[in-house]
Amino acid sequence: MNSTSIKLGWQLSEGANQYRLIQMYLNGTLINSNDFGNVSSTNVYNLEIAIQYLFTIYSGNSNGFDLSEGRGVLVSTDSS
Repeated sequence: MNSTSIKLGWQLSEGANQYRLIQMYLNGTLINSNDFGNVSSTNVYNLEIAIQYLFTIYSGNSNGFDLSEGRGVLVSTDSS
């Protein structure tokens, strides 16, 4: 099985000190969820070839994550 990876980056939000990245297939099936400290990028590995993924990043602080204000990006892996 072939796989690929991607580096995702985002701007740090004022007042935020943690971030949550949700990885889903395009059909809405949850694949993975990762929490990070105050960082502005991460690498995602083991993506399947010729699949569309939806990545959504949420910011948070000591009160938790604001799950109503996520920012998403649709990623398609190359079939070659």
